[in-house]
Amino acid sequence: MVVVGQGGGAGQLMVVEQEYIDTIYEQLGSLEVALDPDPLLYGPKRLNEKVAEARNMLRSCESVFLQVSHDLQRFNRALRRAVTTLKLSKDNLFANDPETRAGRNVADREAIATMKLSDQVKRVYRLEAGSEDLKALLAVVKAKRSDLRDTQGRLRDQIRLCQEEIASLGGRWDSRRPGAPDLDPNTPTADIHDIDALLARVDGEIHLGDAEDEEATEEATEEATEEATEGEAGEAEEEATEEEATEEEAEEEVTEEVTEEVTEEVTEEAEEEAEEVTKVVGESEVTEEVDPLSLPDLDAPEEEIPGLAPTASTEEVEDFLRGGEDMDAAPPKKRKTFEIESDLADLLAGFDDD
Repeated sequence: MVVVGQGGGAGQLMVVEQEYIDTIYEQLGSLEVALDPDPLLYGPKRLNEKVAEARNMLRSCESVFLQVSHDLQRFNRALRRAVTTLKLSKDNLFANDPETRAGRNVADREAIATMKLSDQVKRVYRLEAGSEDLKALLAVVKAKRSDLRDTQGRLRDQIRLCQEEIASLGGRWDSRRPGAPDLDPNTPTADIHDIDALLARVDGEIHLGDAEDEEATEEATEEATEEATEGEAGEAEEEATEEEATEEEAEEEVTEEVTEEVTEEVTEEAEEEAEEVTKVVGESEVTEEVDPLSLPDLDAPEEEIPGLAPTASTEEVEDFLRGGEDMDAAPPKKRKTFEIESDLADLLAGFDDD
């Protein structure tokens, strides 16, 4: 790195250390883009990565170039100042210093003045050395920058050639992985010595101790596997039992719901049929006059009402069923009339029995 000493003004010290130069060289050495001989094998994505990599390296090289150029400008400025200060100091000694003027010739007077201004002379020498180092470093940076620009041009050429090959020769992009071996069946990929060593290791003796240890290990592994299998089987049985209980509960709930729905439907149908019979009886007209004194007492108990049998005989049940079949077989338009006539006939038959 560039070290600037404390002192200020003309006494300011600037030095280019060797570590700074080595660091720049290492950084420039890492800025290199390897081009693929056949970019079509790896696809356009890898070619795009190469373009981006070259651009990033060129940006890093430009940054180093700016840094070195700035340091060189600072050294050249300090060098010009130091040279001017040394010249003025020498002229002052030549004009006003008696010891310097006592020299027998110009060379002697120059030597005396240089010895008296040795500090300034050393400073000028250091600045000149640093300036030369930075100039050499800047030349290397410029060469690397030109190389990276040339790489960018080669990448553009590869892109153009790939496009021409695809358009003219029917080429296509592939997706091979970089660094993958080319598996040619005619080319051996393994060394013969490695194969011989592997076969010799397989054909070697098997120690009994190792075999016994292996058998014990296998037995322990089998036992652990059996225990794990039994535990898994028990858990599976428990899960199956729980699932069966859940299914039975669900079936019971569904059965109860269906029973309730059927009961409600049957009750509603019975109520509707009773309402229809009541309406029909109310609408029917009785032509015969009935003696109200001959009617049974409705407030009397069920057993005391005359003409009301506690149970129906078999013949009455068959007559009732035949009447229902006749009613079902009647046409839809005459069904209501048939029901009214049947009800009136039953009512008159009851009166006749009384």
